[in-house]
Parts: sequence; structure tokens; C-alpha cells
Amino acid sequence: MADDKDNRADPIIGREWGNYVVECKIGEGGMGAVYRLVHRSLPNTVAALKVLSAEGAALASARERFEQEAMVAAEIGKERVAAVRDYGTFADGIPYIVMDLIEGQSLAALLRETGPLRVLDAFRIAYHVADTLVIAHGKNIIHRDIKPSNLMLSRLSLIHISEPTRRTPISYAVFCLK
Repeated sequence: MADDKDNRADPIIGREWGNYVVECKIGEGGMGAVYRLVHRSLPNTVAALKVLSAEGAALASARERFEQEAMVAAEIGKERVAAVRDYGTFADGIPYIVMDLIEGQSLAALLRETGPLRVLDAFRIAYHVADTLVIAHGKNIIHRDIKPSNLMLSRLSLIHISEPTRRTPISYAVFCLK
């Protein structure tokens, strides 16, 4: 999660989106950033808001990839991939995706904390990743960057894969489902 200094300087923090308020930034990548949304009146109701960077929003190709990302994530829609709840564009032209917030940590963070995994734990994780990739490949969706930082371990012991892509003649989608 970004530190408080970064959150204070970020114009997205505190922004209202429907019944939600953007609480804090939880991640940042090449295409944009991911924020934690908190519902104003429903207790314990949270979501993730991914926004395309202003630089990306200015490029038609980046906007196209971002939209495709939302469509691909919505199409996969399985238990091991965060569900997309909404997609659109803010009044200022910045595209966004709202998805389930995956509470947990990346496999990379776990490995930094604990060191190498036990063989059985590594096997279980590999099994869930492979099973999820079979589902994605069945929909002609490929993943170009399987790595520990793109695998989220949730409290439910499911593996959530980040950054899948779809083979298409126009472009590919890159997204974070963390």
C-alpha cells in the first residue's frame, strides 16, 4: 500500500464514485493505479478501482487495451479471478474498472517474509495456478507474465492471477486483479 504522503498528494484519494469513496492507493503499475473503495453506508463493503494514468488515457491504444482488459476479466469471471463490477470513464476522461478487492498478499510478498515454501504448499499453489490457466486458455486468454508478484493469496486459499492477456489481432489486455 502506498504511504500516507503519496495518498495526500494523489487527487484520486477522497474522490466519490457512486456510493463509494476512494480510500487509498493500494498499487501502481505501468498503465495506472489501483485504489481501495469503501462504501459510504454498507459496513465492510469494499472494492478495487483501477484507473488508467492520465498519460495512458491520452493514447487511443492504451484506452483500447484498458477497455479490453475489463472485457477479458469480466469474461473469465471464475472464482480465482477478481470479478469486474463496472467499467466506464470519469467526467475528466480517465477510464476506470471496478472489481472485487482481493484481500491478501502476493506470493512474492509471502516468499520475502517466509523464504522458500514447503513442497506441499508450492504444489498446491502450482495446482491452482495451472487450473486457472486451463480455464483462461479455454477462452483463448493467455497470460504473458506469470510470476509471484502477479499471484495473490487470499484468506480463502485461492490463487488470483494478475495480468492475463487475450490473443487478438488488435492488441492485448494487461490488468491487475489484485
